[in-house]
Amino acid sequence: MLYKGSKIAQLRKQKNWPQDDLAKAVNAPRAIVGKYERNENAPSVEIAKLANVFAVSIDSIIVEGKYTTYDKETIK
Repeated sequence: MLYKGSKIAQLRKQKNWPQDDLAKAVNAPRAIVGKYERNENAPSVEIAKLANVFAVSIDSIIVEGKYTTYDKETIK
């Protein structure tokens, strides 16, 4: 699975959250959030939690593609 850690960091910063806040929101250690953002680890189960927290599609986090600029309401 391809994903863009920079997208996770971008979404987190748009909420003005430190990594600790995002980690709490997805019930993961802060260190793993940092690894996601640096592309050192790829989120698995957490990908759905991340998409939910940011109200974006999973596609927008996984890869750049056709639906990456749409939010969940647009896709519905």
